[in-house]
Amino acid sequence: MNTNTRYVILDSETTGLNVMSDRIVELGCVEVMEDVVTGNYFQSYVNPDYLNTPGALKIHGLKDSFLKKQTRFKEVADRFLLLYMDR
Repeated sequence: MNTNTRYVILDSETTGLNVMSDRIVELGCVEVMEDVVTGNYFQSYVNPDYLNTPGALKIHGLKDSFLKKQTRFKEVADRFLLLYMDR
């Protein structure tokens, strides 16, 4: 196996399951290098500027009132890319 193999495992929560209209409300990831979690991670809630569907709220429990106070996606994505693009 190539010992320089690096993975970034990504997880997200969304406002629903419609890929055309629903949006990300939480983004998280961990970095794995040589099959070992490195300790580098990223997690952020996201203001979707969109309401959760009742089904999504049941799954992740992130209320619209909480999400309205969070950072918008572009800023979160920029921070994520700064952390993981040049490694």
